[in-house]
Amino acid sequence: MRHFRSIDALKGIAILGIIAVHCYLYGNNENIPVFFSNLFSNGRFFVEVFFMISAMTLYASLKLKTHTYKHSTLSFYVKRIIRIAPIYYIAVVYYFITKYGHPLDQDSFKNILANLTFTHGFFPYYINSIVPGGWFIAVIASFYLILPALVKIVKNLKEAVIFTFLSILIKEALFIIFSRYPLVADSQLWKAYLDQYFFMQLPLFGLGFILYFLIYENAKYQIDKNISRALLYIFFIYIFLSLTGMHLLEANPFSGLFFFLILFSMLLKPKLIVNNFTVLLGKISYGLYLVHFAVLEKLANIGRLSFMDTSSGTKALLNYFIRYYLVLIYSIIIAIILYYLVEIPFKKIGYRLLRQLEKF
Repeated sequence: MRHFRSIDALKGIAILGIIAVHCYLYGNNENIPVFFSNLFSNGRFFVEVFFMISAMTLYASLKLKTHTYKHSTLSFYVKRIIRIAPIYYIAVVYYFITKYGHPLDQDSFKNILANLTFTHGFFPYYINSIVPGGWFIAVIASFYLILPALVKIVKNLKEAVIFTFLSILIKEALFIIFSRYPLVADSQLWKAYLDQYFFMQLPLFGLGFILYFLIYENAKYQIDKNISRALLYIFFIYIFLSLTGMHLLEANPFSGLFFFLILFSMLLKPKLIVNNFTVLLGKISYGLYLVHFAVLEKLANIGRLSFMDTSSGTKALLNYFIRYYLVLIYSIIIAIILYYLVEIPFKKIGYRLLRQLEKF
């Protein structure tokens, strides 16, 4: 693939944002300036980058395999399972033993089984009850399941746009129905579930399909680089105004920003976005996502979340960034270890399995 470095870099930027948001949930942050508090309180939008990139790259990968592998669908599932299962199972064991956070029905055999089979996203009480942030893994796993069928249905840019539009209609219809007729009694839990479950994220995968045709088939659609650059600048200005409290529109600005950020980086590969550091973070982003919760919890347990008086905005912000730096450094170290001891060895096992499959 021509765009691996750009893809990894965008994942790296997204994981930096996700960790920044979760660091904001710990410690004393009441005096942090409004600009930063607005940014850090909208963290779920950084996850949108992963969903769009996953849809774009996996569509490209599966389409390529259709022409190069005899068992393209089977090989796709083998690679995806080997990609997400080993580290996630380690996370399940660790967080189950340590009883991270405030688990809901954590000891249930059904809960454990749902997490091991990646079906926990279908159960409001299980979706985040063992692994913090486990909803993201559940959504990705559900997308893996249906992607081979979607590749056969969505075959061009027009169909990608139609799919995205239909997925928005489905999301909104289900939201109206489930809001009026909740399936669990806990209203707060149900509200959180509706914000995270698979169909709420489905339009993001549609945007990823659109990006595939705009980027991977750019020669066909002729997307001008100057247009991409101009759009990115416009959205940067808009996001800045939004974070300072000047809301020009009611719609959430982050989705559009990330959409064009991806398009921009793929077409132009600016060093500010695509560099060795962001590429490294992108490569280990899966491990970073799963381990940084544990690092935060450990620092909280030993009282290393606050390092100075936070009575002023400057001190509060400095205190936050020290916390963020520590979490990031420790998380990177652990994620690199997992990458070389778990991800790469299992990836090699996957390639050997695929070679065996091709013999049949």
